Amino acid sequence: MKIKLLRRERRPGFRKFGAVAGGFMGHLAATGDLSERNLRRAMVYGSVMASFAVEDFGLRRTARLTRQEIDARFREFKSLTHFDA
Repeated sequence: MKIKLLRRERRPGFRKFGAVAGGFMGHLAATGDLSERNLRRAMVYGSVMASFAVEDFGLRRTARLTRQEIDARFREFKSLTHFDA
């Protein structure tokens, strides 16, 4: 079976998905907590990371991020929505 691979540049959604997955898995790895509450929190961190990824082309914006910026965006996201995390 042949599988045709597309170049990353042709898949703009891939960067956003990678940011979501990275934020999600990064939070779980950092906490080691697989409870439902923490899985929900990890989902929000994934969304937070995706919001940074779309601010600039490629990894430019995410490469400059600080933990303080990520946590501030998390708090902002939480204040705009309702979830238990």
